[in-house]
Amino acid sequence: ISQEKLNVTTTISALNFSPLMPNVLASANSDGILACHDLRKLDAHFIKVAAHRSSCSEIKFAKEGRLILTAGFDGFVRMWAPGDLRLVNELVLSANSKISAMDTAEEGEHLKIAAVSLDRSVKIFSNNNQQ
Repeated sequence: ISQEKLNVTTTISALNFSPLMPNVLASANSDGILACHDLRKLDAHFIKVAAHRSSCSEIKFAKEGRLILTAGFDGFVRMWAPGDLRLVNELVLSANSKISAMDTAEEGEHLKIAAVSLDRSVKIFSNNNQQ
């Protein structure tokens, strides 16, 4: 096992490898920044974007790596295109909720997203429907 060091300037709060490109590592930080790092060039960000107004608590790849999901302390779950980090969609748990955890389940094209906040609110989003 080899060891590599990723140079970062803020506290990383979440990490996830791309299932399509194993040399790409997505990170989210306490400032709400989403970044994709090319592990072949550890000293530079591959691409980054301001994803949340406050700390980002979770990051997941979905749709076999064709979508990046982030959850933040601003109460939003946001969906990003991995190539250019363009915002695709956003879902809100509740105004000013601090989302502490998120998970996904996929069955074909059907995507479910579960999010929980520090105030114990739980929502399950299913494609464009929410429960």
